[in-house]
Amino acid sequence: MKFFFFTLFLYSNSIFSAGIDLHSHPFMKHGLGPLFQGSFFSPIKSKSYKSLLKSNLNETTLINSEIDILVVALYTHPILSIFSGGPKESIKRQIDEAEKFVARNPEWIIATSPKQAEVALFERKRVLILSLEGAEHILETAEDIDYFIQKRGIAIVTPIHLNNTHFGGAAYMRGFRKSLLNPSKLISPLKSEGVKINFKGMSEKGRWLLKELIKRQVWIDLTHGSDLFIAEAIKMLQTANQPLLFTHTALRKYYKAERGIAQWMIDEVKSLGGFIGLVPSEEMILETNTTTTTCPKGCMTCGQGVRALSTQYLELSTAIGKDNVALGQDFNGGIPHLGPDNCSKSTLIDEKSGYFNFSQDKELHNKAQEIHPDISLFSESSAKTFLKLWTKVRNSSKSRE
Repeated sequence: MKFFFFTLFLYSNSIFSAGIDLHSHPFMKHGLGPLFQGSFFSPIKSKSYKSLLKSNLNETTLINSEIDILVVALYTHPILSIFSGGPKESIKRQIDEAEKFVARNPEWIIATSPKQAEVALFERKRVLILSLEGAEHILETAEDIDYFIQKRGIAIVTPIHLNNTHFGGAAYMRGFRKSLLNPSKLISPLKSEGVKINFKGMSEKGRWLLKELIKRQVWIDLTHGSDLFIAEAIKMLQTANQPLLFTHTALRKYYKAERGIAQWMIDEVKSLGGFIGLVPSEEMILETNTTTTTCPKGCMTCGQGVRALSTQYLELSTAIGKDNVALGQDFNGGIPHLGPDNCSKSTLIDEKSGYFNFSQDKELHNKAQEIHPDISLFSESSAKTFLKLWTKVRNSSKSRE
């Protein structure tokens, strides 16, 4: 009863100074080895939004950001992880670095439950939440799941990443280079909403994994899964009364590949409840139509950038509610971020280098609000909604056979 009144007090007062990032990789050096330049405890290497595989999130930029809740994406390349001792050791080292960070900075904690996060925020602390991107080679046995979930504190799992695994099919991405990661795209006969989709859905091993994770009240991130994988996963999550989560995506109607979130998925989030994060990356906001929403009259070169991101934010907010939308920024994720605005040079991110640094989040927020007053990319209400939904996950029923 005391906790009930504490929670009621918590949500009736403004305790968040800012918002949430649903997906970034502070410790990517351990995941990609020498392919990645920079590390969390060294200066950032990125100088422009175009930079790839160069650090743009480190200890300093995280502290200087306006983010109060960071979902830490733990990723390891199956081959390059050899430089960190193999896939599992790579993930362990990334968690070790997260623990080192909070030891060095006691105003931060690693929260393994929504209750811990709520209490920390009430005490004016900031929160890391551990998430695993790609379960292959990491969560292969029940013992693995117990270790990484129960002992090391991973709270969110993205079962599928860039390519098909024995757990199931991965969403096809746009472009020849990314299609090489999943060459079955060349022969797939299936289409949905005008794009090719993977003919591989969820495997028996994938069903086992989701059941084990649901049983332990782990939040399942559906990002990167094929349409068929996601469709089956949604049925399992509905049975378990778990809200849906897509941490870093873009609208398929503009991205024009399976990797983008389809309208039927958005409808499921609206119907069942859930949360969606948009990626502020030029690659993900291709061909967004800004003409009638965020492009000012007389500007003939709106291009992409924050105006395209804002357009997708407005459309998604209208569909599922703005409190259920945030950003999954994918910093250190080897992607370009946002180029400068061609229509109005009002902030530092309008300079040639664009939006490329984690601590520029306040400028991005201000720029988006300048474009449209209803846009709040790092809102308190979204952060609160995320924690409410996470609480629902932790209270969800165990999966049923």
